[in-house]
Order: sequence, then structure tokens, then C-alpha cells
Amino acid sequence: PTNIDLEILPTSAVSIDYVLACFPNKYRFGEATDKLISVAKFFKLLHKKGPKTSDPLPPDLHIKVQEFSVELPDDPFEVKLGDNYEVLQLTSPYTREVKQGAE
Repeated sequence: PTNIDLEILPTSAVSIDYVLACFPNKYRFGEATDKLISVAKFFKLLHKKGPKTSDPLPPDLHIKVQEFSVELPDDPFEVKLGDNYEVLQLTSPYTREVKQGAE
């Protein structure tokens, strides 16, 4: 068996309770994905080169997120259409008859 000398690195920890990612209507996810892939490739290339033997290793980073939410809003036209439908339901004679019958 080979005796491997492992260096214990300092670790920075970040704890986040809640992260919200809200994207506007008609957001171009394709462009954002391309940029994200480019950044990932850059870090992979940087990591492959690795530090020089005399340079100390950078500290580890531990990130913990308790809750993560993504909001994708509807098209404004669809929102208005839904609002109009609700108003129509509240003001229709049939709905009033059902409410009166329940009382």
C-alpha cells in the first residue's frame, strides 16, 4: 500500500435559507444556458491545469441552500384573460343563483 499524505484544506461554509430565481416573461433560456456552459468549461479548463506545486491549494467552499424556488410568470395577456374569467364567474347570474341556493 502507498502512503498518501493528504493535506487538510480549510473550508468556508455558506448557509442560505431561501433563494428565489424569478425570470421575466419571454426570457431566453437558450442564451443563458450557453453562457452557463461557457463558464463551466472555463472552470473545468482552469481546474485541469491545477495549481503549481509550490502554490497552496485554495480553500474548499461548502454552500448549503435550505429552499430554492423558481418563478416563471405567465404572459400578461393570459393573466388578464384569467382575471376577466374570474370577474365573469363572480358576476354571472348562474353563480348568483348557486350562492343563493347554498344560503
